[in-house]
Amino acid sequence: MDQIHLTPNQPGGAHQSYTGGSDPKNELHEGSRAQESVVDTGYMASSEVLRIFQSCGVPALTHRLNSAATYPKFPYCSDYSNIYHSRLENGTDATVQCIRMSVKSSEEHTLKSIAHDLHIWSKCNHPNILEVFGATEFHGEVAIISPWAEPLHLFLYEGTDAPVDVYGLCVQIAEAVAYLHHTEIVRAIKSFIPQVHGDINGMNILVSKDRTIKLSGFGNGKISRSIITRPMDGPSELVLFLVRWASPEALSKDMKGPTVHSDVYSLAMTILEIISGLEPYHDVQAIQFVIANIMRGIPPNRPAQLSDDIGRADRLWALLENCWAFDPSTRPTASHVLEVMKELSAMTPSQGNARSASLPPLTTPLYSKPPPPAEEQFTDSEHAVSQKE
Repeated sequence: MDQIHLTPNQPGGAHQSYTGGSDPKNELHEGSRAQESVVDTGYMASSEVLRIFQSCGVPALTHRLNSAATYPKFPYCSDYSNIYHSRLENGTDATVQCIRMSVKSSEEHTLKSIAHDLHIWSKCNHPNILEVFGATEFHGEVAIISPWAEPLHLFLYEGTDAPVDVYGLCVQIAEAVAYLHHTEIVRAIKSFIPQVHGDINGMNILVSKDRTIKLSGFGNGKISRSIITRPMDGPSELVLFLVRWASPEALSKDMKGPTVHSDVYSLAMTILEIISGLEPYHDVQAIQFVIANIMRGIPPNRPAQLSDDIGRADRLWALLENCWAFDPSTRPTASHVLEVMKELSAMTPSQGNARSASLPPLTTPLYSKPPPPAEEQFTDSEHAVSQKE
């Protein structure tokens, strides 16, 4: 479907700076003072979208936002939302995710599917899942309000000079995914139905003030892939970029929706991202070549950060490869990933890890070994022509 095209200023097209001409404090108005952002005939007003969200169980915001204390902190936005740092009237720092969407009345079923994901998110009760305060109208758009937390990449590369235990971070992420998959968050009528995230990647990993990892972004995948956020031709840069974390079946036309198996695949890609400091398939720039590798079951090359010892790194790489199995049913569960990551996090250098677990610098080369032969992997230099096909 049609979506907005933004020109990103962060690596991979993840974020874009706020470019408003005047002071955003004077431009942001909440609740009844907001102007409706969608005026086209046949499109739902933000108040109607909010009504549908709340009818599907998404909680209403109980504390009003302090508009005078709202501003773009970094600032940044995605293809489908603007993110602001605000404060509730009770003094709590809050994240305001304003979802830019133009939804036709005929697309109400898609909206309800997104609302279902947001409802599940609001019912989660886990220290590694970002809490939801509620939904409201903000600046003429539907906004999801959560406690304030910083994006992980800003915390890692700008927020701290101290060594970071990247294995410990990955344990917390695995904790969140295992909770989703194995906890009856919303009671099913007949049987337990595992809840899935569907969009696990580093951009949906946040860090709270007390340095606790928070998984967020529930419903973002459906929003970016299903809702008409703004007219344009073709998929956006961000949607294409996030293919790097997607499983083969998620890219198939027959895929009906995310599963626990596709979540585990993306979880492993996120673990690779955090350990290496670079996105999956970093050496393959052209997205069509990335897709070709994924669809042929060719995983990313082993990074240099996982090649300098014979203990923990080898065990981790074996776990990741199992998570990237082409057959979804053969992948381990999120609970298994969690248990292995706990074991690896507890290991010390003398137990098989020759270096610190601190985050590698951005200048560290990703690959220590040459890529597979041309007939086995698509790369930019090979122009994606396989000798086997």
